[in-house]
Amino acid sequence: MMRRRNLLLAGAALVAACPHAALARPAKLALDQLYDPPDLAATNFAAPVRALAGREVVVEGFIAPHASGNAPFHIVASRQIITCPHCGAQAMPADALVAYVPPRDAPLPVGRPVLISGRLELGSARDVTTGFLSTARLRDAQLVAS
Repeated sequence: MMRRRNLLLAGAALVAACPHAALARPAKLALDQLYDPPDLAATNFAAPVRALAGREVVVEGFIAPHASGNAPFHIVASRQIITCPHCGAQAMPADALVAYVPPRDAPLPVGRPVLISGRLELGSARDVTTGFLSTARLRDAQLVAS
């Protein structure tokens, strides 16, 4: 009986010490609502998206195919993309962002729905390895589900 009481008291003390721990889930980011209004120039982020900058978010989308297997990032879009979106004349879709996922043993599932989490960065930035210019990125991204 004493053990149970001590365990309950310890749990209550932990919750009191970290009241926001249970609420620290990543916010959901809808890719089709990145810009306001939907903006092909990718310059005017929607207010709810700007409020998420620097925070951990989760994104539901599709991994686009990559022409280069050694690029340090992947493109995540709200819809399936058949060809590499940054190769040739095809432009990066407005409903997409770049996800920097650490190297993995298994490739990310191209063309299948995925959930990816990471810290949201907004604003123009050029990838130092490839020179690719992006306006929205997930840093320290992780595949949550596929």
